[in-house]
Amino acid sequence: MKSPARIVAGLSLCLLFTAGVAAAVKARVLVVVATQDHVVTPGPALEFTRLLNARVLTLEGDCGHLAPGCEAQKLNPAVADFLSR
Repeated sequence: MKSPARIVAGLSLCLLFTAGVAAAVKARVLVVVATQDHVVTPGPALEFTRLLNARVLTLEGDCGHLAPGCEAQKLNPAVADFLSR
């Protein structure tokens, strides 16, 4: 079992790596997250969004991982608007 200090050190390294990757991103980014997705939880994407200072679209329906299809009426105009800028 890993000690708490090793876990914290690992998490700190992960955050530094993520910040470094975010600093390298030069493209405009639209992040789409689904609050009820239990396959790909939104937390890491939202943190990356914060680091990028990017736009985020939050899908809040009950479709979970299938939210982009279920909420196409919300997703499609947001993506079209993002791409038109």
